[in-house]
This record gives sequence, C-alpha cells and structure tokens, in this order.
Amino acid sequence: MENIDLLKIPTYTNEDWKKAFIKEVGVESYDAMLFEIDGMKFSPYYSSEDIKEYMGSLPKCYNQIRLGEVFDLRNGKLPLQEILSSLKHGYDAPIFLCDGTLSSDELREIHMDFIQPRFELYEAESEAMINALKEQYENVTWNIVRHYNSSNDSTSSQNFIFEFDTATSILEFLAALKSKLDQISALNPLDIIIRIKLSGQFVEDLVKSRAIKIFWLNYLSARSLEIRSFLCEITWDLTGDYPNETLFHTNNVIAATMAQADHIVLDLKEECENSARILRNSVHIALIESNLGKEQDPVAGSYFIEYVASALAEKAWQGEGK
Repeated sequence: MENIDLLKIPTYTNEDWKKAFIKEVGVESYDAMLFEIDGMKFSPYYSSEDIKEYMGSLPKCYNQIRLGEVFDLRNGKLPLQEILSSLKHGYDAPIFLCDGTLSSDELREIHMDFIQPRFELYEAESEAMINALKEQYENVTWNIVRHYNSSNDSTSSQNFIFEFDTATSILEFLAALKSKLDQISALNPLDIIIRIKLSGQFVEDLVKSRAIKIFWLNYLSARSLEIRSFLCEITWDLTGDYPNETLFHTNNVIAATMAQADHIVLDLKEECENSARILRNSVHIALIESNLGKEQDPVAGSYFIEYVASALAEKAWQGEGK
C-alpha cells in the first residue's frame, strides 16, 4: 500500500465545501444545514485554517461519571426500598431533599460510608439529623446544600447550584450566572454545581453545555482564579414508553458523556415508577458496554462544536458591561 503524504493534500476553504455540497444535493439542502442558536447563525462548513484554532481539551472534575437519583424525603417520606434498589443498581451518588421531618435513626439502613450522597436541606430543623449522622459516620465527607438562611458550620461544604435548561437561551443563562458568581465573596470552584437539563436536541445540548464550560474558564481566568472545572450534573425528563424511552435515554447518556458530565442524575417521577429498572439499566448499558465516559473530553478537536460553543461563550462574555 502506497504511503500518503498528508502535507500534499490540498487545503480547502469554506467556499469549497459550499460549492461541493450544493453540487451534490442542491441549494435548498444547503440552506437547511444552516441553523441558529440564540440569534447567532452558524454554518457547518470550515476551512483547513479554521480547524487549527479549535483543538482544545477542557478540564473535568471527576474521571469517572457518578450516577445518582433524586429522593424527596420531605414531609416524612422515606422510600427506603426504592433507595436501596437504586444503590444496588450502582447509583451511589443520590441526592436527598430533606426537611425537619426525618431523624437519623430512620436513615440507619442506608450506609453513608459506602456512598457519596448530597443532602439538600430546606428547613433549619433538618440540621439535627445531619449532626446526628456526622456523629455516626466520623470519616464521611459531607456534601450539604442549604436552601434557607443559615450560618454554615466549618465542617460541611456549602455548594452553589445553578440550573440550566438547554431548551432556553444560553446567553441569558450565562449573563445571570456571571452576575451570581460576582456576588459570591469567596469563590471556590469546587463549590459550584451546574445542573444542565438536556432537551433531546443532541447538537444544541452539546454546544450549549460546552459553552457553559468555556464561559466558566474565561470567568476564572479574568478573575485570576485557579483554572479547574465546576461539578457538571446532567439530567433530563424521563418520559415516553418502552422501548422508545430507552432509545431517548441512551441518546441523552451519550450527549451527557460528550458534555463532560461528572454526575448523571435521574429524577424519577411517580409515573416512571414501573420503568425505574429499565431507565437505570439503559444508562449502564450505554456507559459500560459502549465504553462511554472513558475519555476526559471526547469533543476536543471537533471543530464545529468547539467553534459554535466558543462563539456563544464569547458573545455572552462581551455582554459583561451591558
């Protein structure tokens, strides 16, 4: 087989792509390939020179994707069997929503030293339960978020959670994110959690998720803060019937891994109760059998995704003074 000298391959331009594409499929199909995000129009065609500028790999918080489910323990509810079933299926990073109605004794069957839970407290009375758990599990690092005004003690972490739905404007979210970050006096990147809700539109989900990461890195750089990733949580609506829900679910798992998810969160509603096993297993099939989540940044070097995400992040950053 004859060796190919890559240096002898002729360069190409945006116009070369356009001319060749129109020749094969026509002008109407070319126009259909153009799309718009938040008022910005993009073309999926690029030149040899363009591609050299977008080869960056973005940092990630955790190497391994953590799986978890949201459990609402407020108003005295404790779905213990469902929690244990979830943990048995490997979802060892649950999120517990708590008020003051539960005691630590009621959570005794959940071995906190073998999982990585996050407690989101909605009432001051829930502090008693957390303090009792701390006495029982001395070596556990506690991940606690308070949704009420409280003077935080020094032994628990205080996270700031920001939620973004990819079906909405990324530019508006980034403007609001910057404003909120500016209000945090002692910003520690490890304390920032951004939960991204996927819409099922693969490319837009991926582009907007990456734009958030790029904007975040630009923010840290501009403020002379340590460059590191926020904790990226990915979730989506769990709807549909089998087998369609499995296909939709798996597609979102792929999008989540490409968006550098650190934590995939399933928020199983009551109407999804009978599908819980199918939903959990489809995540495992995608992650384990397809080797997803093995690369830190699988999108690095994808010119089009990197270019569009960078353009969105840059436009949001330039609106800083508006």
